[in-house]
Amino acid sequence: PVEIPVSDVLAMTWRATPRGGQLSVQTKDNVANASFLALPAETPELVKKILPTAAFENQAVSLQGRNWGEARVTDEGTLTFGVDAKAPIFEVPLSNLALAKQGGKHDVVAEFAVDDTNTDKDQLVEISFYVPPTSTIWDA
Repeated sequence: PVEIPVSDVLAMTWRATPRGGQLSVQTKDNVANASFLALPAETPELVKKILPTAAFENQAVSLQGRNWGEARVTDEGTLTFGVDAKAPIFEVPLSNLALAKQGGKHDVVAEFAVDDTNTDKDQLVEISFYVPPTSTIWDA
């Protein structure tokens, strides 16, 4: 179980998803950040009652099925990917990355740490992003 003291919670973000909601919790020290998946729809109301003083954001998720968009690294140390500058489709803490490298002339490849003992579940081991030559965000 994940335990975060109430006094350490800085902000929370709720995203409604097709398989239940996702609650992301940001801590004051950015060390114990956590995301909880497949939560029931009433979760935001319960959390607001328990932590009325913490910042709370209700974020819409793009579910259009596109495989293109914009990748950014936030000040909180998270890689986010979104479409049309809307809410992120997904977020990955940089601490979960094992390696990031240039995969080709216009590609960035992010490799994740692999748990060799986990044989029961599929794992995301790599994701690549095309960076157009006109990009000003990812200048080399």
